[in-house]
Amino acid sequence: MLNTKPLPADLLVPSLFAVVRASYMPTTLRTSSLSLLGQCADTSDLALLPYTADLSDAMVDLLQIES
Repeated sequence: MLNTKPLPADLLVPSLFAVVRASYMPTTLRTSSLSLLGQCADTSDLALLPYTADLSDAMVDLLQIES
C-alpha cells in the first residue's frame, strides 16, 4: 500500500525555508527559522537531503546580507 501522507519535513521545511529566504522579514525571525531548520537537521538529516542546495544558497545569502 502506498503511503500518500506527506512527511513532517515536507510540511515544515518549505515554510521555514521561505522565511529564511524572505529578505523583508526581520533578521531575528529569519535566524529563528534557521535555528528550527538546524533542529530538523539534528532530528533527521536525511529528511533535509532534497533541500540541501536551496538551504546552502540561503545560508550564503543570509551571511552576505548580515556581514
